[in-house]
Amino acid sequence: MPLEHRIDHAQRIVLVRCWGEISDTEIFTYQGEVWSRPGVAGYDELVDLTAVETLQVSSSARSEDLARVASAMDQPGGESRFAIVVESGISLQLAQRYAAQRSELARGRKVVQLFPRLEPALAWLGRPATLMDEAFGAPPGS
Repeated sequence: MPLEHRIDHAQRIVLVRCWGEISDTEIFTYQGEVWSRPGVAGYDELVDLTAVETLQVSSSARSEDLARVASAMDQPGGESRFAIVVESGISLQLAQRYAAQRSELARGRKVVQLFPRLEPALAWLGRPATLMDEAFGAPPGS
């Protein structure tokens, strides 16, 4: 699967990087597998989409469905942050739509922000600039 994640309990964050061709089914699978764990409730999240070449979405309603599912899994009482790193193209358009939908949902407790590069995303999250490299090593294909 062109999506891998790491849970950093010391930093209280879930880190995700995606590459190549990714489908909405893979994103839903990640959401369900990771965010249903009680040990990550209230953690921040960083998703790096900069190496995604194709993002396949089966219908226009899928991003709203994902926003609804993700919001329902948020920890009540207290906010966490969700940084999405995305540069341009269809991935950016889909990320913008998802962020807007996620922010509109009353149950959601994550503040969602989009970034064109990893460094400002990590700074916004208050995490070290080296966190992704430490978690994953070199990006796929480098």
